Parts: sequence; structure tokens; C-alpha cells
Amino acid sequence: MAKQAVIDATTDAAGLFTSNADIFQFIYTSSPQQNPAAAWFETRDDYRISKTMVNKLYELSDPRLSVYAQLPSDETVGIYVGAANGLSNSDANSQGFAKTSKPGTYFLTSESPAVIFSYSEVLFDLAEATARGYISGDAAQLYQDAIIASFNQFGITDATSINAYLSQPSVIYNAANYKQSIGVQKWIAFFGQGLDAFAEWRRLDYPLLTAGPSTVLDGAMPLRFFYPGTEQSLNGISYQVAVANQGADLLTTKLWFDVN
Repeated sequence: MAKQAVIDATTDAAGLFTSNADIFQFIYTSSPQQNPAAAWFETRDDYRISKTMVNKLYELSDPRLSVYAQLPSDETVGIYVGAANGLSNSDANSQGFAKTSKPGTYFLTSESPAVIFSYSEVLFDLAEATARGYISGDAAQLYQDAIIASFNQFGITDATSINAYLSQPSVIYNAANYKQSIGVQKWIAFFGQGLDAFAEWRRLDYPLLTAGPSTVLDGAMPLRFFYPGTEQSLNGISYQVAVANQGADLLTTKLWFDVN
């Protein structure tokens, strides 16, 4: 069924995205219709980019780091510093707001777009479909094109920098483990699209993420949200059917697309 859906999509007369100009996104304007992340920082200053992402971008010498994050306001720090995940309140506060990085200004203007479906995602999906044998094509080239599309989406167009990035052993497409190559790079490209990144991490199992030291699931990562109490009380019959089909209503229960 999945294979047929891919074939139908790639052969439809309407065609697929062909460039970043086709990105499906919502463009905000000014208050009260401004980008919600920009609105958050009008009244509070305690949101920070994750240490997990910052460390991965440093590991890969990824030029998107300067787009995804700001340097800490404490100029003595001099490097991008993410806030660690899964800490106790006291440990989280002790990191210091002046010594950790806010999300990049690219994401914090009133008109910063909410990307719903990007050209980069289309190319990653085509790379995976090719790797799975659903369609014919060059998975490695599509994977590279997807990374380039992500770079271009965030204003990075220097060919020398892009080629240097793509030539790294840790970035070169691994046909023997396409889930790792695509999973890591798609996760990076999805910065700003948190729910999409969460879904793809569960589906592809990469990158390898670990729970923080003060999490409440005995070291396990959350895999879904609870159904809200109103769903249980107002739609009890359907709630019970859902639980019977998918498993217990727990944060660690895998959803249908995450079973293998």
C-alpha cells in the first residue's frame, strides 16, 4: 500500500515540488497575527535551543548552526551553547540564560514563516522511496539534493561550504543504512518543525537520542502524548477502541508507524 501511494504521488500529473519556491508555508504578518515564537520572546526570555541539536551541528561543522541559534548574550562565552534536555528545574536554571543560545533570529521575526511541507522534505522522501525500492532513481543523489535544498532554504548557498559538508564521511549517504543517513539529516532539516521531526525520529529511529537525567520514564524516551481527559470522558467508547487497537495510553506506547 505504501509503495502504491508513492507511485501514485510521483506519477500524478500535478507533479511534485521542484524548488524551494514551492515550499508550502504559512506567512505571518504583524501583531496579533505575528509568528507565535516571536510573540513568546516579547514577554519572556527563557526559551533556548537544545544542546542536542547544537552539539550535532558542531559535530558536523554544519553552517546552519548560525541560522538555527544565536550566540549567548554573555559575550565571554563566544560559542553557541544549547540548553540540556531533561534536567531538574534547579539544574536547568543553573545553565544561565545569558550563557545559552536562543533560537536564531531567522525564526523569531513577526513574519517568520511556519513551514508545513518543504522541498527538502520531498527530496528526502524520494530518497527513502528509492532506497526502499518503491521507485527507481539515485537515492544518494536525492539525499544530497535534499541537504542542499535545506541549506538553500536557510540562505546558505556557498557551493564550497556545501560541497565540503557533503564530502564528510559522517554525511556521505550510507546505502547500507539509509535510515541513519536520511534520519539524521531530515531531523536537522526539520528544525522549526518540531512535530515533524518527532514523527520522523520515531519512524526512522535516527538520530540516536537519549533521555535526560531527570526524566520520569526510567530512562525511556516519550513516544506519544496521552489522550486528554476530555477525550476519555466525552468520547469514552472510541477511546477504549483506540487503546485496544494501539496499546495502553502511555507515553511509551508506540504508534502504528513506529512498530518496527
